Amino acid sequence: MTKSFIRFKSVFPLFFSTFFIIALPVKGQDLCPPAFLEGLSLNGAVELYWQEPDSLGGLGDEVFSACFPVCATAAEGFTIEHIGQDTSGGWFQDSDGEPVDCGSDMYACADGGSDGFGAIAIYSDTLAPVNSRLSTDLINLSAFSSAFLVFEEYYLYSDFSHDSNWVEISTDGSNWTEVFYSDPMTYGDGHTISGVDISNYAGQSIHIGFRFYDSIGYNENWQIDNIRVFGGDGSDFANPCGTLTGYNIYSGGSLAGSSETNSYTVTGLSNNVEYCYSVTAVYSEGESAECVQGCFAPVDPFELTQSSFRDTLDYSAGEYSVFEFSLINGDTANHDFHFSSDVLIEPTTENTLLSDDFNTGASANFFDSEGFWTIGTVDSANGTYLSYPEDSDGSFFFWNDGSDPYYYNYTSTSPILQSQAIPYDGSGPVFFILDMYFPHPYGECASGYEFAEDAFIVVSTDNGASWTIVDSTFTTAVTWSGWYAYDDTEANWHTLMYNITPYIEPGIFNVGVHYDDCGGNWSSGIGVDNVYVIQGDESHWLSWERLSGEIISGDSMSMSLTMMPQQDQNQYETATLFLEGTTMHQAVDIVMITDPENAGIDNDVLPYKFALHQNYPNPFNPVTTLRYDLPEDAMANITIYDMMGRQVSTLVNRKQTAGYKSVQWNATNNAGSPVSAGIYLYMIQAGEFRQTKKMVLLK
Repeated sequence: MTKSFIRFKSVFPLFFSTFFIIALPVKGQDLCPPAFLEGLSLNGAVELYWQEPDSLGGLGDEVFSACFPVCATAAEGFTIEHIGQDTSGGWFQDSDGEPVDCGSDMYACADGGSDGFGAIAIYSDTLAPVNSRLSTDLINLSAFSSAFLVFEEYYLYSDFSHDSNWVEISTDGSNWTEVFYSDPMTYGDGHTISGVDISNYAGQSIHIGFRFYDSIGYNENWQIDNIRVFGGDGSDFANPCGTLTGYNIYSGGSLAGSSETNSYTVTGLSNNVEYCYSVTAVYSEGESAECVQGCFAPVDPFELTQSSFRDTLDYSAGEYSVFEFSLINGDTANHDFHFSSDVLIEPTTENTLLSDDFNTGASANFFDSEGFWTIGTVDSANGTYLSYPEDSDGSFFFWNDGSDPYYYNYTSTSPILQSQAIPYDGSGPVFFILDMYFPHPYGECASGYEFAEDAFIVVSTDNGASWTIVDSTFTTAVTWSGWYAYDDTEANWHTLMYNITPYIEPGIFNVGVHYDDCGGNWSSGIGVDNVYVIQGDESHWLSWERLSGEIISGDSMSMSLTMMPQQDQNQYETATLFLEGTTMHQAVDIVMITDPENAGIDNDVLPYKFALHQNYPNPFNPVTTLRYDLPEDAMANITIYDMMGRQVSTLVNRKQTAGYKSVQWNATNNAGSPVSAGIYLYMIQAGEFRQTKKMVLLK
């Protein structure tokens, strides 16, 4: 995020220059440097952006400043007044009346700092108006003929505000005059910098107050930081830093590029390798000192933590395998995805046992005996805390658990949306396929969190008298901020697929979706659409539990696939992951062996190139798995190094046959002793191939 001396939302310009600024031979210590260098890791590139040089000294002498480097002392030096009710919300007070030390969404007080604290005013309880003032001690402006106030502010939950907040001034501590209004409804969530001309009070001593006000309650949060007051002689602003012409970007002491704006993209980099940069400001009068260095590593845009699956199963014993893995989106954009395979079953008239798209607004196939689940459109399903994406084919079943934001004594709900009884003759596998919308922002009931919720895919063989859980791990992730979806456009439906054959038997069975608000939590909710129950044949041995959906930028999405042999025959399959909006697709090799004596080697399932994959999990504690691909027999070496380049552990050092390989590291060195937490490198050498990746060990 960048700052400038105007009110703005904290975004940075996405354009870059191609010219070069000539570096001057001497860097001046008295020329204002840039600050707060940040970076956005991209595929083969890093986008750098930074704060412009601090030129506010041109307003005059800085006679007052208040930043908050220590959370516990943030309120010291200020007077707090709760005007009216004083038991809920306001400055440094939570909605339940408990004290709060500070906010934590601001910038550090100094370049390179790690503090991000600020003064905070918190929303009040439902129907509890809030009126709270945070005021400074006396600020002496008696020697000045002009004065200016600058401060940083941050809003959260601005959609819930009903009134403006304001800045006010008093010369006696009792009578206050408004000088500036801060309207959260106009500004929205995020950072801004505000400036107020208070020259009418020059020549006097004043208190400055920040008034947090809402006439209804249950409103927004407001944070204030880096409060600065300047006194001047009435002359026009004069930039004390010099005539700024641009910026130079350095890496390892060498010039890496130049820019006219406070952003720059470095390209042509290797992914998963850390690069360090600093920036100077270039003036007509010279070049500033460098800002504090920042280090960043470009990332692979997409990564399947496992792309090769193989198991030997006993068909006669009914064995099957479930593999869990993740899809990681390191890109800066959201992408739809889907998996394709010739052996994944598709619904037809002949193989469908039960289906419903709910578009008639009613259903004879699915019901909720408790009456909580409802069929409706997006407009009827949307609530204050749960918004559905546009649905292209009409209606769907939903339950909006948080539809009433003012109802605190919420009744426990645990409804099951269940099918009518479905007959099954015992031949062929049965698959349950459905579209699911379940953002699940606050976690599962086991967490104990007050807004937690759970959902389960369930199956019954006694017409709903009892239910067996098939899956409880799904979630259709969305970016959330605080208590609600920050960007509703990131909400998404996912298509889920389950092989439910192990859970049923000849006779009848029911499928269902069980939602639980953990005994009465005020939670979010769930949506279900386009349900199919399909009976396959001996060719349908593979199911993919998350067939399609959307993965947001920076997300890591859990997935699984199931191999279930339908006959005593070895299977070799290549599925494909497709990401819409990109040219990226990835082959996924799947081998199921039921007849080991006739397995042999199938060259079609060997890797086509050497590769080292990202470890999983990452970060990890205490064990992680390193995967690598050998397209041919080769002498393979896998070695762990610390960030100083010292060898820590050698995991593999022998000749290996071609194939998809993996090895685990248990965070110990060659002597078997545990290593400390931190960043480690792991490197493969196989023939002429060499590649290094980074991993993080937590303790």
